Amino acid sequence: TVLGGGSFVDACVRWKPDVVVCTHFLAPELLSRAIERGQLDPRTKLQCVVTDHDIHRSWVWPHVSHYYVASDLVKGRLVNGYGKNPDRVDVTGIPVRRQFTRAHDLVEDRARLGIDRDRPTIVFLSGGFATGPMLDAVVGVWAERRDAQVVAICGRNKRLRRRIASLPRPTGATLHALGFQKDVASLLGIADVVVSKAGGISTSECMALGKPMVISAAIAGQEERNVQAVIGAGAGFYAPTSPEIRYHVGRLMADPELRALTAERAKASGRPRAADVVAAHVAHEAAPVRPVRGPHFHGARAAAR
Repeated sequence: TVLGGGSFVDACVRWKPDVVVCTHFLAPELLSRAIERGQLDPRTKLQCVVTDHDIHRSWVWPHVSHYYVASDLVKGRLVNGYGKNPDRVDVTGIPVRRQFTRAHDLVEDRARLGIDRDRPTIVFLSGGFATGPMLDAVVGVWAERRDAQVVAICGRNKRLRRRIASLPRPTGATLHALGFQKDVASLLGIADVVVSKAGGISTSECMALGKPMVISAAIAGQEERNVQAVIGAGAGFYAPTSPEIRYHVGRLMADPELRALTAERAKASGRPRAADVVAAHVAHEAAPVRPVRGPHFHGARAAAR
């Protein structure tokens, strides 16, 4: 929160950065106020990487010198809705980690991860689920495809993982209930379909890999725009209830042509090299600088003079 951001601002003031790259909307607000109060050098360049397929008022501050956004639509909203100079807004896509940019060998990765290479595979990301709805969704998928192999990534939710692992499985069904995973890219890479909430990063990761999405939930506001972006691109479907998840997953698994077309459209909408494009621009803005290890904060990275 703004009230709790004092230590972050103090660290930036001490470090005297040339450029601060903000990936959370609170950072430009905190640092713009610090510039206005004279705490931070007014020559400090604030740049924002908008991590949703949308832009809202909290990102928009007069001291932000550059924006990196997901699409032409988001750029249009910044320029037409908030009066930003179009030369100060680059359409780069949303950056994802490098592991999402490499090609994935479906057969090799499934074998390495102990996943049956011959079964249809649905990967569930637990972020958009309460325990009950996720259990219902998994059972519903099995009602459509008894041979489905479900990989449920439960993160640090041990209770959810235990409950999913204890689900009775129909004959022929396979279930892998997993905890926190560092290599999520490989797990998404082996999926035929991904069921996830509408996070800006999650949707961008799936599109970078060319994976059909069934979106299970969306936070009001920017994530609703993320749903619109995915559906508009033809990269997935919105299914906010367990019966709808069952329907859309079943439809995708029953129709290889639809699944391939959705995957193709997801891949076409992905920007797997967005991080490289943003980094190159930031490096140009910051040059010449002396590389210095600086403090890492949620929502901001800084380059020193």
